[in-house]
Amino acid sequence: MSGYELPRQKKYTNSVTQVFVEDRLGFLEKTAGFRRINLHWCLSLEPSKLKAFERGPQENSANTSRMLTELQKAMTILQGHLGGALGLRLLDKNNAFQFFSYLFNLEEWSIQTQLRGDTGVDRQIVSNPVAWHSDHLRVGKRYVQMYSLKTTPEASRPCLFSGLLTLDCDSVLCSTWRPRSTTAARSEIDAQEKFISFFKVGVLTRVMSGRDTASLDTGAGAKAANSSVDDLSLVIRELDKKAQGEYSLRLLLAANSAEQLRNTAPAVHRIFVDARAQVIEETLGNLCAFYAMFPGNQKFNVFPMWLSEEHHARLSSVFAPHIGHPHSEDLDSEYLNVFETRTRTPFFQDVYVDGVRVMLIIGPTGSGKSVIGNAIVALEQKYDGFTYIFDIGGSYESVVELYGGRVDRIGKDGPRVALFALEPTESNIKFLYSFIKLLLTNGGAELEPEDDDVIHKAVQDIYLLDPENRRLSNLFLPKKLDRYLSKWVGRGVYGAIFDNVEDSLSLSRVQCFDFQGVNNQQYADLIEPLMVWLLRRIDDVVYDPANLGVPKHILIEEIFSSMKNRQLLEGALASIKTVRKNLGGVTMIGQSVEDLGDNADSIVNSCTSFLFLKDATFNRKRYAELFKMNEQQLALFESLQDREALYMRRDGLTKVIRLNLDSRSYATFSTKPKDRVRRSKLIAKYGLTEGITRFAQGESA
Repeated sequence: MSGYELPRQKKYTNSVTQVFVEDRLGFLEKTAGFRRINLHWCLSLEPSKLKAFERGPQENSANTSRMLTELQKAMTILQGHLGGALGLRLLDKNNAFQFFSYLFNLEEWSIQTQLRGDTGVDRQIVSNPVAWHSDHLRVGKRYVQMYSLKTTPEASRPCLFSGLLTLDCDSVLCSTWRPRSTTAARSEIDAQEKFISFFKVGVLTRVMSGRDTASLDTGAGAKAANSSVDDLSLVIRELDKKAQGEYSLRLLLAANSAEQLRNTAPAVHRIFVDARAQVIEETLGNLCAFYAMFPGNQKFNVFPMWLSEEHHARLSSVFAPHIGHPHSEDLDSEYLNVFETRTRTPFFQDVYVDGVRVMLIIGPTGSGKSVIGNAIVALEQKYDGFTYIFDIGGSYESVVELYGGRVDRIGKDGPRVALFALEPTESNIKFLYSFIKLLLTNGGAELEPEDDDVIHKAVQDIYLLDPENRRLSNLFLPKKLDRYLSKWVGRGVYGAIFDNVEDSLSLSRVQCFDFQGVNNQQYADLIEPLMVWLLRRIDDVVYDPANLGVPKHILIEEIFSSMKNRQLLEGALASIKTVRKNLGGVTMIGQSVEDLGDNADSIVNSCTSFLFLKDATFNRKRYAELFKMNEQQLALFESLQDREALYMRRDGLTKVIRLNLDSRSYATFSTKPKDRVRRSKLIAKYGLTEGITRFAQGESA
């Protein structure tokens, strides 16, 4: 049904977040056309028709009580077996009444109807008049068209008729299956066998053959008939293993005009043709098909078909599109973002999977990676957490500055780092020891096992100096090691960054470190040490007891491939995954699998979710092996269109999402060169907030 009401928080602490969320949800409500999908199962027991008029009131009462007990028992068992897996729950009588009231009246207000008594329920559900026309029904103000399945599909599979979700009107898909006894199934098979055997040749041919009955089996029609009889024998052999029953399926379309019904009809027929099933568009049979949807109206079912239980199980209304997680259990708050999907149902994104947040986004240039990253940064501010961004090229400046954050541009002259300003705790000593080894290795040293103790002792000894003398150039190392620190100290190329007594680096709540100035071959060896140091400083925020319960997020765009030291990378990822109680998380963004380099396995194994954007050049075998993608996931990846992405979580959830943006989000997040120029000019002219607003309204620079 149409009209999915998106859940939302009434008020956010940050006014910028308030505007972003309101514009986003308002845009989706106007353009997405989200549908609401409800699955209902109805169990019914039919009284025996044998000698119905010979039974007295007491016997009928006893039989009714017995059937009610059996029905209650069956429902309890069904809920116990499938409640956890499918979320199946038992409706009380008032909720069941409201469902049937809605099914009959096809209006939202009918859901609120209250049951007035336990008798005359069939009359109580009727609140709208039904008008029977030659080509449609009128139920109240709604125009209704019924479709009935005429033949069973050639093959059965889950979600065979999922294309119906995309129709531009409200719809109800109703299937019924009445299990039949083995005796009834054998009787039906005998009748069909006799019918096929008699009519396998024409009557005139049978008369002309006389007593030569053997010649009747030589024609093509006779051979085809014998093949059908063989199929029936297979059914007989499986009767003890697979139950048979009468199956029927009906589709109800409800629209606000007859024209809308007519316009939808071709799409309905196309969907059933794709499913290899014949469907009939009812005319005078509309009313009969409408009544057949309700329990107890078996007499109106004119299209029953025999179907085995395993095929019925595949065609059952069990599977519905997953809508994600409207509520984040780990944050005890609402979802991060809501996306459009192919099934026109919303998908609510919760970035935490079992308390862990490590996400990998992969897509070629121009596919929208930075736009998604910007959306994550902007919308996660609703949680009032900490956000740190490692960027190349200024893709996040607008969002960071809107939230009053800082943008630090990394260069060969800064920011200035004082390594030994850290307190000499055991964990800090251990970190500094590893960091000095990293500087030495990046400086060209080939360390030997005996060097470990020397470096560790040098780090400990420097804290014996006065604070004003604790700098990297005063670290006492043997000459064979000390010379490899030359570019990190004094007048070395990076001495201004690492050889300091005072630290100029400070962290804000939202902060971006732009590595564009050093993202080249000349300064490539600077990126990894700086990233390691910045991540260490961010750890102070993550593990601060004052920030317990506050989410902390690190977004690393493309430059994580610069971390060549596998041990350091694994340590960084492990530390993020182990801060579950502190709500730490990281998002890594790259252009392709090749960006992961030699550390691909370590990165992928640490991730709890993945987002793959359209890539026509992806290596199917490589993705299948690295990301453990099955054939269905690979097929979905191959089918991605522009502005679509494949979202995968470690808990088994896979979804194709669409990345449509409202005008304000586009104005803020877009990284296209022409949009960045236009945005910069408008911001320079009107200021940050007003400039983005005017961009969103369509004003040119």
